[in-house]
Amino acid sequence: MNFKNIYVTSALLSIFTFGCSQGSGPARTADQMVRPLADDVVIVEFKGGKITAGDVKDRVEAQVKQFSDEMIEAYKKGAEQMLVMKLMDEEVKKQGLANPQELLGKVAQEIQISDESIQKFIKDNKLDKGIQDPRTGKMRKVSTDEVRGFLTEQEMQSKQQSFFNGLRAQAEAKFKLEKPAVKIPATGNEPFTGKADAKVVIYEFSDFQCPFCARGNDVIKQVMTEYGDRVKLVFRHFPLSFHPEAEPSAIATMCAFKQQPGKFWEMHDIMFEKQSELGTASYKAWAKQFGLNEAEFNKCFDGKETKDLVDADMKAAEALGVNSTPTFFVNGKKVAGALPFAQFKSMIDEELAK
Repeated sequence: MNFKNIYVTSALLSIFTFGCSQGSGPARTADQMVRPLADDVVIVEFKGGKITAGDVKDRVEAQVKQFSDEMIEAYKKGAEQMLVMKLMDEEVKKQGLANPQELLGKVAQEIQISDESIQKFIKDNKLDKGIQDPRTGKMRKVSTDEVRGFLTEQEMQSKQQSFFNGLRAQAEAKFKLEKPAVKIPATGNEPFTGKADAKVVIYEFSDFQCPFCARGNDVIKQVMTEYGDRVKLVFRHFPLSFHPEAEPSAIATMCAFKQQPGKFWEMHDIMFEKQSELGTASYKAWAKQFGLNEAEFNKCFDGKETKDLVDADMKAAEALGVNSTPTFFVNGKKVAGALPFAQFKSMIDEELAK
């Protein structure tokens, strides 16, 4: 996690039911979680006609998928919280402790943050000159105590997650409720890395100006380092409208891809590394830096054809119910947000074991 993005606003998950046929009863499988209204249900009547659910089916399909995904995640989250509570209670009894807090206290005792790691973090994140406080907009200094607290919290979360994963593994816990896998439509122009016929394929829909996407990219790098050719990563564009450089940066990477496919990933990496520098001048400078033909790159960047490739990704994403970045599909199963490596690892290991 980037220290500059500590202040994150969390939103409560809302659960929607879009509607179901009369007398259908509770859903028993994930693909039945949210069902659209029957085609003959009248939504609007007006002088001379009516509009039915069937008439607007194509317009609401993506929202139905989104609501279904949210409901599945809500059930899984609730079940996981209950599972952790049960396993923690069992572990407390096994170790003869008073309560779960005492158990977690033992985990916390293992954490040691060295002065060297603090200084390295400050240097790596260029915090020696301070940070901009998001509440006041002013620059302020960062103390070593703040960094120590931040690193301690991150290490605590990591150790607790590892501890919980260990308890789950011992209990041989497996989620039986899963999102139905979806087929990702291909355009034939998708940049990818990894083995072409890998058993696990991850589609990433991302925005180069999105700070959470940069964070997600760090996790995906960890995934590719861990799994190598066992995973194929396919990048798709989803530039958000309120990020002015999202679409131009996407076009720039595709111009690099059209010249030399491997150069896409060099442009991709520098976009995320230098988000504060995104702009036409930077794209052209980076193209030159990476050895691309400048005239060809500039002609491509200004042309409509490459924008069409980005638009095709957008349409594919919307049809899949993507409405935020980053969004991933692991063998067709949707994962929204910059989730920790451990969650990707769990999904990938499960797919590889099949």
